[in-house]
Amino acid sequence: IGSAGVLVCMRGLMHKNEDSSERNRRFYETWIFRTEKIVGCELNDVFRGSWSRWNGLNRFATRFLGDVKCEMESSLDSDSQNVLKCVAALQDLYSNTFQSSYRFSVEESDRDSHSRDASFHTLESPVAVAYPANSSEVAATIAICAKFKTPVVGFGAGTSLEGHALPARKGSVTLNMRENMQQILDLNERDMTVRVQAGVSYTELNEFLRPYKLFFPPDPGAGATIGGMIATSCGGTNALKYGTVKSSVLSVKVVTADGKELETRRATRKSSAGYHLTEWFIGSEGTLGIITEATLQLHPIPPSSSVIILHFKSIRDAAHCASALVRDGTVDATRCELMDSAMVKAADMCLTPDQRNVADLKLGSTLLMVELTGEQKSVENRSETVKKIGLAAGASDDVKVAIEAERKEELWRIRKEAYWSAYALRPDASIWTTDVCVPLSRLAKCIQETQEDLDESGLIAPILAHAGDGNFHLLILINPDDQSEMKTASELNERLVRRALSYSGTCTGEHGVGSGKRHFLTEEYSQEALDVMRSMKQTLDPNGILNPDKIFPQSTPETPSHGRPPTFHQTPPSTPCAPDLTTVTE
Repeated sequence: IGSAGVLVCMRGLMHKNEDSSERNRRFYETWIFRTEKIVGCELNDVFRGSWSRWNGLNRFATRFLGDVKCEMESSLDSDSQNVLKCVAALQDLYSNTFQSSYRFSVEESDRDSHSRDASFHTLESPVAVAYPANSSEVAATIAICAKFKTPVVGFGAGTSLEGHALPARKGSVTLNMRENMQQILDLNERDMTVRVQAGVSYTELNEFLRPYKLFFPPDPGAGATIGGMIATSCGGTNALKYGTVKSSVLSVKVVTADGKELETRRATRKSSAGYHLTEWFIGSEGTLGIITEATLQLHPIPPSSSVIILHFKSIRDAAHCASALVRDGTVDATRCELMDSAMVKAADMCLTPDQRNVADLKLGSTLLMVELTGEQKSVENRSETVKKIGLAAGASDDVKVAIEAERKEELWRIRKEAYWSAYALRPDASIWTTDVCVPLSRLAKCIQETQEDLDESGLIAPILAHAGDGNFHLLILINPDDQSEMKTASELNERLVRRALSYSGTCTGEHGVGSGKRHFLTEEYSQEALDVMRSMKQTLDPNGILNPDKIFPQSTPETPSHGRPPTFHQTPPSTPCAPDLTTVTE
């Protein structure tokens, strides 16, 4: 803020004097004095040297408090006063206690960058952004927010797709859990466990683990942090063999709504002691506590692998094949990924001539990509089994089986870069990513009906599926400035989710609820189940300060807010096709 006191300056009064720096300084000093009476603390002592930020304060005051009238202290309600007090206390905490004033910011650029993620959801900008460096600093920060009942929201890599990490209420404080919390704290090779801070990304972790011949299986969107992955109960392509992230989390350290640190359990592979608190926080999206550290279960890097490419005339045949592969007791696939004909076309458009010769994609077909891992002889035998099952399910005769490392990488690159490749179908568009999951027996019918619905909508939206576990996505290419197109896309997404629910599926397989899918929970869960969830929230967060207005549906019907293109906090491609990006996996 520079100084919380300036927030109560009259917008018009500041404009009158903006050409006179000396008069502005006098107004600054006057309002510091006047606001001390309102806020109840000596702001000049807290905000030494804050005059340099004066020029940005008017924009902040306008956006946060709106048209606050000059000399109208009484117009500040108790919530606004609490926010001012909270910000002042946090500024003091980071400046004096932590000796790191630069790690607490109210600069417009910092607040704006934490008001958007990779989704289309339009929510609020935080009033301030804190950059803690460890669990105790998170606890101290939340304790102050709890004292003044100020909403607090955790923010990781900004790759969330349902607005999880965006403040839903004005006057919220955002905790950036990525910037200064990237330490790998402890590796136990014998137990195959690792303890990390929440801001470590899974790609960074796996690079660190590679020399030890270990890896952490969950692989969601590129750049995702461990804390965010746990908070959203993410999945990824490896979920078929290794399960979603909850299968790889032994214990988490969280900070609760009253600023206390909590370790959920011992880091053993098995435990029957007490409630399984770890799973309370997995998928809670920062509404029950802020995850600061995690102890993760690792796995040995498989000695050998193969990639099998199958082409089908219809998406339904490909989905049936995926189901057959999973049911077969000998295949034990690690990944089973589906790309519809539109996605195959986009991928082919982004290949170089040499890559195109290796991949030999069949335009107009649906592609099923299967990865097997294990001992080489076993992988070779199981690859033949996959080929036989695929041919029996209607795959074309030219099944490709790649064992060589270079060829496997070229083939798997097609799936890794599918998201970026989709832009080739409409280079000037933005992508709205959907997410549903159905029982494997219902996948073929649900995905076929979705493709038919998509064709009727007139939208371009390649389909990607983690077909082995019934989870699939549409990559809807849209112009976010075209309200008619946005409405059509929103209606398509609504029908998609309700179709999945009608097949005993879920509104989200791995992206989470956030603010975008709150209204579907009353259709997916019974009222009794929602009441239990709410009672858990009430017990752990009685004042409702942790990421409020997320997950739980409102008491009155709401319309999802989609208003701007996604902003990626990792480096996006400079062109629609980005063959040099090898870590992107939906």
